[in-house]
Amino acid sequence: MPAIAALDAPHPKQTLTQRNAGLSRLLKLPVEVRLLIYELAVQVDELIQPQQIAEGSNKFVWDQSLQLPCRHRVVHFYLRDPIKRLVVTQLARTCRMIYHELEAKPVFYRLNSFNFFHVATLYRFLAAITPERRRSIRRITIEREEFQPCALRPEVVIAWDNIMPLLQQCHDLQQLQLTLMKEVYHFESQTYTPVDAVRQELNNFRQWLEVSPFLSIPGSQVVFRCSLVRSDPVVKKDVVIGPNWDGTALQGILAEPVQQGLGTQITEIGRFMASKMTPLSMQGEPVKVTDEQLKTSIGNALIHFPGEDRVHQNRLGSDIGAISSRTRHRCNTAKVNASHGTVERTVGRYNLEGLLMGDFTIEDVRLVGSVIECEIRNRHSIRSWEPLHTVATDWGINQLENLYAKKLSLAAKDGRVMQSLPAPRDVTFVTDIYKQDTGNSYEVRQLAAYRRTWEMLQSKYEALMEKLAIKEEGKRTMPRRQRERRR
Repeated sequence: MPAIAALDAPHPKQTLTQRNAGLSRLLKLPVEVRLLIYELAVQVDELIQPQQIAEGSNKFVWDQSLQLPCRHRVVHFYLRDPIKRLVVTQLARTCRMIYHELEAKPVFYRLNSFNFFHVATLYRFLAAITPERRRSIRRITIEREEFQPCALRPEVVIAWDNIMPLLQQCHDLQQLQLTLMKEVYHFESQTYTPVDAVRQELNNFRQWLEVSPFLSIPGSQVVFRCSLVRSDPVVKKDVVIGPNWDGTALQGILAEPVQQGLGTQITEIGRFMASKMTPLSMQGEPVKVTDEQLKTSIGNALIHFPGEDRVHQNRLGSDIGAISSRTRHRCNTAKVNASHGTVERTVGRYNLEGLLMGDFTIEDVRLVGSVIECEIRNRHSIRSWEPLHTVATDWGINQLENLYAKKLSLAAKDGRVMQSLPAPRDVTFVTDIYKQDTGNSYEVRQLAAYRRTWEMLQSKYEALMEKLAIKEEGKRTMPRRQRERRR
């Protein structure tokens, strides 16, 4: 524990800190007793769900901490009415002595379990907190990560490429569970069955297990949940693979034909996963992370004031500038948002190739004359119509596939939702990209799988349009009296 004299002696309130330490009954107790009191005070019975309040901020709010509207990328959320504020935040604000003791012994991070929806959120959180807090974390779960073998979202690519050095610094980690989720939109075809659709995703997951270092971390576990969504009728069935699973775990999850077609494959994947897992009992010396690896990992998280800078003793020698480790108010850089702890920057909308940057959602597609336009909703919920060529990225193609799949599912009940939508065959750049040969056999297989999905969407669209045309022709040829009776 830090001595009072060592608590940033030049601080203007150092004298007040020493006087409080002499008057406080709590601070007169032995350090061991104070730590026990801190542990009882800061432990939370529920999962802690950190949410970053703004892009680039090192400030996170918790699910119970305060009521605050938050906006981050394409996610907009409003925390539910608070039960109470986290005790650790109130305790740390009591006095500088207690704050420094909680910094030196981060009991809040050691005792509680942290839950994240996505790997990218965990990555930014680990980069934002101080090294001592990182080393104290014991339990982490990631419960909704979308399985994307080609890593279409830019922030997902960055997170997976850079999170390992930070996870390897969690020396006290005892539980790290990742749930990968994948929805497969399947449309009836004589040549491509539901078994084929799910089998392809299981193959993708098997290949991911071969190259991912995630299971090399002691105590880590992966659960793969593949949901088969069928439109006629709309049903949803799950295939779940997790630690110690074998083929018998499928009973009652899928229809019998699908079980018979996938049981052997799932058993093999479960055994392969078990062979890749590193038991907690095999945890030895912490993996050495070089300064360069750590600096690159933290830098790519784009946290404006990361944890390393917050505890930097030489404030003027910080990579960012002279900052306050508690309030983030003092900084030599311009345009600092003190409440968020971020440096305000102007970000362009398009890159040099004229493509939209960042994450966005495609809400609709329309044909204006001979030009196809997409309705885009950006991370600030601002909508605009953009030419089709501006979304010619992996993420844009993924958004187009999702839009057409959802529209086709809705069209099973009301075909009119497709009437204003351009035919998938008119979106030519998608098929052109899928024909590319990257030279990487894994990526080629992935592109082939996505091409089949797009071709199925085309076939489904054409069959639906033909059905609607026949129905409309029948209405025109129907006798007038019969049409009136149907009305």
